[in-house]
Amino acid sequence: MKSTLNPTNLTVRPFTEADYPAAVEASNAVYPDYPASVEEWLHTDRNRNPEHRFARFVAELGGQVVGVGQYGQSASNYHPRKFWLEAWVRPEHQGQGVGKALYRQLMDALAPLEPLAVRVGVREDLQRGVRFLQERGFVEERRAWESRLDVQAFDPAPYLPLLERLEAEGFEFKSIRELEADPGRDRKLYELELAAERDMPASEAYTGYSFEHFLKHYLQSPDLSPDSWLVALKDGEYVAVSTLWKAQESPDLHNGATGTRPEWRRRGLALALKVKNLMWAKREGYAQVKTWNDSTNRPMLAINERLGFWKMPAWVTFRKDFGDSA
Repeated sequence: MKSTLNPTNLTVRPFTEADYPAAVEASNAVYPDYPASVEEWLHTDRNRNPEHRFARFVAELGGQVVGVGQYGQSASNYHPRKFWLEAWVRPEHQGQGVGKALYRQLMDALAPLEPLAVRVGVREDLQRGVRFLQERGFVEERRAWESRLDVQAFDPAPYLPLLERLEAEGFEFKSIRELEADPGRDRKLYELELAAERDMPASEAYTGYSFEHFLKHYLQSPDLSPDSWLVALKDGEYVAVSTLWKAQESPDLHNGATGTRPEWRRRGLALALKVKNLMWAKREGYAQVKTWNDSTNRPMLAINERLGFWKMPAWVTFRKDFGDSA
């Protein structure tokens, strides 16, 4: 049902600390499949790189937060004049000009920063959002498939020979909880994560991030699951990784990075790690795992398809270029 509030009462203002509950609630209303918590937002906001630009605004009608918009820059694919945008409007207030007002505010705030390009992600089945971007000159740049797996239906039996072979070759599979005694663990995990992420498809060149960012953003995350952050080791070297993350407001697990150092690829390590994690998730009683993969990342898509993941609507990245005359 559409709101009867008068759109002329709409105001857009900078986000404040007091807005967290209402902003998170608005996000969850738009994306009920991906619920977040205030603690998760706070953790992300408090651990942003201060050198990267970020701002958030809220739209109010009658004193109620009905929409949120924000811009920022990629932590791992950083470019000083390229930005991402996000905006969402509560379903009952969509089609009333709230999204337009947030977009204007975001673009006005970005103008002094002379952006070369901005990117926005939207799920392909949210046609109102797709049209909104296309009408403003955004063009599709890339797609990422969201896939899901019924954990309790997963059968690990076909993959046990692979695990046995790798273990016979001297590979070990350990969680980061089991690696706590290693004094160099965190630095090794950081270097492995960078090696795994470097070759992943992305819109911009990979720039990485600092060790301090890794510690705060990953190892201190409220969604950390130390028993499902798995590492493959060979003679003490960390050679491959795969992670499953929890979510405070959802019973589902979410795949993080899965990858192998280049010199250790094509041995089945990524598949083995994912199987080990799914075996853990099944024992723990989880129902579903969600993952996202770029449409060009055929090796990982093939692994997920083999394991039984099924595709959901894709997430589409739209880009708008401005050039040096922005």
